[in-house]
Amino acid sequence: MRILACKIYIVSLAVFVGLGTCSLANGVPILHATKNRMTSDYVFSRNFSHKHLLVPKVQQPQGTSTTSNPPANMQKSKNWAGYIDSPSSSSGYTSVSGSWIVPNISARQQNAAAAQWIGLGGSSSPDLLQMGTSEQLENGQLVTEVFWEKLPAPAQTVMTVPIGSTINATISPSVNSRLTWNLTFTVNGQSQTQTIPPVTLDSSYAQGIGTSAEWISEEPSTQNDQLVPLAYMGTVSYQSALVNGQALSSPGNQVQPIALVSSKGSILIAPSALGTDGESFSTNDLSKKPTTSPTKRYGQNGNPRSPSTKTQSNVVAFQTAKSLSVDGIVGSITANSLYRVYTEKPPTVRANVIIATAEKYIGVPYRWGGESPTKGFDCSGFVKFVFAKNGITLPRVSYDQATVGTPINFCELQPGDLIFLSTETKGIVSHVGIYIGNDQFINASCSKGVTIYPIGPYWKSIYFGARRVF
Repeated sequence: MRILACKIYIVSLAVFVGLGTCSLANGVPILHATKNRMTSDYVFSRNFSHKHLLVPKVQQPQGTSTTSNPPANMQKSKNWAGYIDSPSSSSGYTSVSGSWIVPNISARQQNAAAAQWIGLGGSSSPDLLQMGTSEQLENGQLVTEVFWEKLPAPAQTVMTVPIGSTINATISPSVNSRLTWNLTFTVNGQSQTQTIPPVTLDSSYAQGIGTSAEWISEEPSTQNDQLVPLAYMGTVSYQSALVNGQALSSPGNQVQPIALVSSKGSILIAPSALGTDGESFSTNDLSKKPTTSPTKRYGQNGNPRSPSTKTQSNVVAFQTAKSLSVDGIVGSITANSLYRVYTEKPPTVRANVIIATAEKYIGVPYRWGGESPTKGFDCSGFVKFVFAKNGITLPRVSYDQATVGTPINFCELQPGDLIFLSTETKGIVSHVGIYIGNDQFINASCSKGVTIYPIGPYWKSIYFGARRVF
């Protein structure tokens, strides 16, 4: 899975003056703006070994009260830890589900990552359909996101979520078609406005992913298959781990626990034994939790000033403004309120974020059917990709995109609006771009790839219409 580490959020919260582009969730900052990474920077490798490894007794991770008993038959992987199911019969799997709590990661490095996910395929087949959460430290600041991926296509980021959120995810085929699959999730028991569109598979791919089911904590790798620094994730508890609607330990499943090991063979993350319900377990980080010293901040007189005191006063002010119980602590209620504030951005702010996202990909070449910066974009693939990065799901082709949102007149165009053009047959939508203001739009053109054009006489002559989708 390729993790997006460059999702841009510009948030203006007067209550958090001094916190920069971060807000708080469960006592830790959540990153809103980064500049240095693209989707392709992290790749979750599915290539791992199952060579048997004798496993010592799992020690209780520092900072938790969770105890676990390691299963006796663990095998090893260079980047996966958790459980893999394989069907005993040839019928294959058609659904997988599970829930977990997004962990609060830490690391000695300024940049590190981890991920938790469920999936079908990827063990004995190269085909893998997965969804989960990625947790990343960017220059010491934290960003956590929901993602999904159909390998070998690049991953799609759905939305950011706070640390401590309970994610419940399901992958299953549509009732009407075994080749159309639904990837659904809730956050803290609530459905989200950001959703994953149905995924179409061919029969061979659908058969491939039916060969295994996974519930995994993972160490990401770079585009060059180099493992990135693994963040400390403590204990991650998985619940309701089901395959074909039954517990992962149900008869007919070959259950394989797997531990993540270092290049020297040391166990880094190990799964616990399954619970008595046969559908719950935990992955346990066996490394020592990093201890970091808070960065000193200095007042006007050059004296050190505690960042925790300033943060607490900001939290108190926020709780007061939102009529919450005032205690200066970011508990679940305050965290959810913060989450709503930073995801419900004003239209002008959201437009700026979308345009900034689009402009990062200027120069990416055109490719018919393309929808990723690594392989190229066509016009509608580019628009869909950019808006998906910002939590807005659009149809795949321009003709269908022209039916979404609210139609607007040319004179009413605002940054972030979609512009539709008839480049082939007059009166039929065949091209789309994003209006960026000052009579300009950004698009993936056949001749120049992702670029910015002024809306001159030619474009006006083939202008079809515009839509506002947020």
